Amino acid sequence: MEGQLVIADLPPLVVSDPGPSLVESLFGSDLPRRVVVQRFNAFEIWENGEHEWIPNWFADDTFQIEDEIVAVSDESTGNTRAVELRDPLTTYPADCVRLMERDGGVLALDQCADDRWHLFEIRSGDEHQAPIEFQTREDGERVWFDERGGAVVHGVSDAEGNLTELASVDGVDLLGQGYAGFSSLSTDGKLLAYVDHADPAAISHFWSPVIVVLDTSTGDEIGRWTLERPVLCLQFAEEWVVACEVDDIMNLDPRQQALTAINISTGDITRTLTRTRIFLPS
Repeated sequence: MEGQLVIADLPPLVVSDPGPSLVESLFGSDLPRRVVVQRFNAFEIWENGEHEWIPNWFADDTFQIEDEIVAVSDESTGNTRAVELRDPLTTYPADCVRLMERDGGVLALDQCADDRWHLFEIRSGDEHQAPIEFQTREDGERVWFDERGGAVVHGVSDAEGNLTELASVDGVDLLGQGYAGFSSLSTDGKLLAYVDHADPAAISHFWSPVIVVLDTSTGDEIGRWTLERPVLCLQFAEEWVVACEVDDIMNLDPRQQALTAINISTGDITRTLTRTRIFLPS
């Protein structure tokens, strides 16, 4: 009824039985510097071992987080926008957006146009120079780049959306005979993780359970892991790679079944059945 009191901004979970949280189950005591958990119209933010809940009604539509900026999608319209992590009332227009990090600031690449780059700083809207020149390609190919932690990687994607070429801005080949699907630069830019669809364990051009980690300065392969299920998304901090594993690739709208965390320094691997998404932002 109108005029009734409303209690808002409560933590989105009740107290549960004692036991490790999802973050602790994945990473143990060696947590990444920043972890953001997405669930129940809120974010659980872990930073340097401390954590807090931040209500945010855009949380369930989030597909990327960089620093304090959240990229969200509207499934009903197909549009995207950018939102402040801790203040959902502050939003920024950002269509077809993909977030990047440069010198501690968050940039957005507007991918709507087919004939130019549009790279801008989220908060100010200031235009920035793209690290590579835009190129028009045919047969469904697109020029692609990513920037994070002082590193830039770029390549060419095909009609399936996978990268057939991938190199550092200095010209170091990062793909070899691979065929890269989802990819992610580490938060410090020193490493690159991608899902390899050319590996014999790959299911198809569209689905693969194989994760490869490379040194961005040399192209040397640091490690290669085959997970239980195909990968739906990737997150990468300095030492931790986290992959979302899909439930059923025959489903027209496949969903996350599990998260697998790989510590590339120790080799530790942890898998947790969950549909909850986590992010490892800069």
